[in-house]
Amino acid sequence: MAQGRRDLAQRDYFRDKGLDVHLFGQGARITDFREAAECAREVVNFLRDLKEVEAITLNLTGGPKTTTIVFLDSMNQFVQMCKYTSWLYVDTQEGVTWRAANDQTYVDNPFTSFITVSDYLRLQGYESEAQCDQAVFSAAMDRREITNSLAQSDRDRRGRDLIGELNHCYSRAEINGSFIRNPSHVIDLNRKQDIDLLKMISDHGLLKVEFQGQPKKRFSITFNDSDLARYLGGGWLEEYVWLETKAALERLRVDATVLKNVIVTPVGGGPDESNEIDLLVLFQNRMLVMECKASKKPGGNGGINVSKLVDLAKKVGGRLATPWFVTAATDNSLPKERSRGVEYFESKDLPDLASRFIDWLGVTRGSRDSR
Repeated sequence: MAQGRRDLAQRDYFRDKGLDVHLFGQGARITDFREAAECAREVVNFLRDLKEVEAITLNLTGGPKTTTIVFLDSMNQFVQMCKYTSWLYVDTQEGVTWRAANDQTYVDNPFTSFITVSDYLRLQGYESEAQCDQAVFSAAMDRREITNSLAQSDRDRRGRDLIGELNHCYSRAEINGSFIRNPSHVIDLNRKQDIDLLKMISDHGLLKVEFQGQPKKRFSITFNDSDLARYLGGGWLEEYVWLETKAALERLRVDATVLKNVIVTPVGGGPDESNEIDLLVLFQNRMLVMECKASKKPGGNGGINVSKLVDLAKKVGGRLATPWFVTAATDNSLPKERSRGVEYFESKDLPDLASRFIDWLGVTRGSRDSR
C-alpha cells in the first residue's frame, strides 16, 4: 500500500535497476481493513490482466498482521492458480529471513547485508555525500592520543575545564560560518590535569599556547587553522566515536560501513533541505544515526533538538534506525532522553561506548557478512 514519498523513492530506485514497478492503494490507510481489501483487489485485477503469471512471491513483512490476513484472503484464489507460489517474512528482531515454498520452510541465517549506504538512503528518498576521505582519517590517527585524552578527561560539572574553555573559544572564533584567527583567547585553568592536557596539545603542534602568569593559571591560546580549531572546539568527540566504532569492528572482524559527516538531501531537494549526520553506521540492513555535541546539552541555547534527531533517524533509516546522542558534557536528563527512543551518552559513558556499540551490533565473533 503506497503511502507517499518513500514509496515513490523505492519505485524509482528499482526502476533504475531495470525492474517494472507498480504502486497500488495510494493514500490508503494501512490500518483500515476495507481499504486494505480494496488495495488487494487492485493487485489481483492487475495480475489477472497480465497474459500469464507462472510464479508469485508474497512478502509478508511489515504492517499490522490483521492487514496481512486481509491481503492473503483477498489474493488466495488467484495465488492458487499460479504454478509456483512462495512467501517470505523478515524477522528483524531475530535477524533471520523466513521463506516458504512447496510446503517447505527455509530460514536464511544469519541476516545479511546486501545494499550499500547510498542505496539504503536512496530507498528512503535521500541522496547522500560523505565528507570524509583518507586524508581526514590519517589526520585523525595522528592525533588519536589527544582525542583519547580529551574523551577520558574528568569533566568539571560547571564546564570550567579545558574542554569547556576550548569550546567557548572556538564559538568566538567562528562567526557566521567564517573562521577568524584570533590570538587574544585567554583561558583560566585551575586543575593540573587540564594544564597537562593543554601542554600535550601544544606539544603536538595543534595549538599555540603562551603562559600569562599568576595568581591564576592564565593562558593565551591561538588556533593554528580553522580545521584544528573545529577539532579542538568539539570535533574531537566525533573523531573519538568514529575511531572507537571502527576499532571495535576491526577487533570483531565485522565488515560494516562507518561514515563520518554525511550530508543527506531529499531526492530533488535543495541545499536548504539538507542535514548533516555526524556519524552513520550500516550493519545487516540496520542503521545507527549519531549526533555528537562536545559541550552542549540537549535542547535550548543551541543544543541538539532531540525530537529532530529522532525524526531524522526515522526518515533516513526507516524502522530499523537507532538514534544515538553523544555528548562530552555532564547531564542528569538520561531517563528523559531514553523515553524518546534515543540512546544517550554523556562524558562518564564515553569509556563504555565501544562496548555498547558492540551490543548494538549483536555480534560476538568475526563475520564477513556485511559490506
